[in-house]
Amino acid sequence: MRVYYRSVDVMVSEERFVWLTAPPRVFGIRALHDISIRSTRRGLFKPRRWELVTLQNGAEVLIFASRDERVFNQVVRALRRAVEHARTGRGGE
Repeated sequence: MRVYYRSVDVMVSEERFVWLTAPPRVFGIRALHDISIRSTRRGLFKPRRWELVTLQNGAEVLIFASRDERVFNQVVRALRRAVEHARTGRGGE
């Protein structure tokens, strides 16, 4: 199984996206559709929070969030690679 990104907070592989919260949030890569990025700021002096959301059964589901823009961008890049891998039919090799 190919792993595109791994840290203490998240793991992105060719099969799964795992946000290591309590409890962990686990999503199958092939089940992720309509993924979008949001940026929010609550309070003037708080850092911006970056969020990845997807639609599941017509409802928005938060799959990952971070205040570290660099880490967030690395996770997004890994997720894009995993989704592309799954869509090209190379998943499960």
